[in-house]
Amino acid sequence: MPGGGGSRPAAPGSWWGAASSGGAVRGRVPSPGGLDFISRRGPDTQLPPAMKPQQTEVSVPLQPPDHESTGPEEQPPDYVLWSLFNVLVGNALAFMGCCCFPALLYSIKARDCKVVGDLEGARLHGARAKLLNIIFTILGAIAFVATIITIILSLTILHTDT
Repeated sequence: MPGGGGSRPAAPGSWWGAASSGGAVRGRVPSPGGLDFISRRGPDTQLPPAMKPQQTEVSVPLQPPDHESTGPEEQPPDYVLWSLFNVLVGNALAFMGCCCFPALLYSIKARDCKVVGDLEGARLHGARAKLLNIIFTILGAIAFVATIITIILSLTILHTDT
């Protein structure tokens, strides 16, 4: 082996034999993966059978599928983004992130049920997540308005005292 001190001698005329004997490199040059045919490919060289191009027929439908056809059931929504938004905004704005967290849990459960194929469980958890998201969106909006009113009132009181 080259550089490794292996016990196998290099074949005469091979790359390693020429390089180790100090002579010019003659014969074939090894290429990675045994692809020696690439370096000496000429007009009469044939590709190996594994690399020959193959023809395959492909059918591409140009019309949209009919909605009346019987296909897979429609996937129920899981409301993960809405729940995540409510948790982040609720936590940042009104410190209600922990109240919004159950909606996020139900949303994740609905997504897990969709992945497993339990569409009924996904509908159930999705409906709960939607209800909780509606409640916490309304509570978040009320908290936002209350915060703005509190800031305005405190600024007007400070401004009138000075």
